[in-house]
Formats: sequence, C-alpha cells, structure tokens
Amino acid sequence: MKITQLYRIEEGNLAGTEIEIALGLLLVKYPHRNTKDAYVPPMKDRKTNTYHCCQDNCQQPDFAANMDALLAHIELHAGRLFKKLKPVTKTNPAKIIVALPPNPWAENDNRGANPDRRVVVQLYIDSLQTVLRKQGIGVIA
Repeated sequence: MKITQLYRIEEGNLAGTEIEIALGLLLVKYPHRNTKDAYVPPMKDRKTNTYHCCQDNCQQPDFAANMDALLAHIELHAGRLFKKLKPVTKTNPAKIIVALPPNPWAENDNRGANPDRRVVVQLYIDSLQTVLRKQGIGVIA
C-alpha cells in the first residue's frame, strides 16, 4: 500500500482545492469539479527543471519550478473553470413608500359633510391603498 500526501488549500480563490502527490505527479482537485488536473513536477536528475501542466489547451504548459508559480498556474485554471455565481440579492431591498392625504371629511371634522361623501372618499382611499400595496409600494395614510 502506497501512502500519498494530501495538501488542502484553505484561503483565497483556491479554498478547498486539494493537491495530492501520486506516481510522481501532482494531482490537483478543485472542490467544484470531479476530475483532477495533473502536473509533472521538476525531476531530481535535472533533465526537467520546470513544472509541466497536462491539461488540454493550456496556454503555457511549462512554468517555473517554484511553489508560487505552481499556485499561480493552478489559480489560473481554477479561475477559468469556476462556476459563475448568481449576483447577490439584498435581503431587505429598499421599499417605496408614499403618503396619501387624509380623508378631508373624516369622522371628526367640523364642516358638516354628509355621511355619504365621507364614506365614498374613504372607500376611494382604501382601494388606492390596496392597489399600491399589491404593487409593493408602502402606504402611509
């Protein structure tokens, strides 16, 4: 049984990405993909002194033999293959509120309006409030 080392990146764009050493290759597993990317590390006999990316259509498959360059290259592929997230919506969006004028012939006015006029105006104001609330507009009456 062969024991492999597993490195897990927990910060930045590569959070949750795992780097596994297996059969002389580096296998990189992104959290949002099922397949692993393979990288050929520099060889000890110095015939190969760069990392090589085995991914198809890679713009620059050979790059410097240091960890910073490796992480930058992994991040390049991760950034290209990340799923686009839906835009964040506000939990409490701003609400439009309108102030309606009060019924000029309210119950306690002293102008002696007849009850019919008072009721008709109040019904109109109530129906207007209902329509505005259905449209998502708040009403101050």
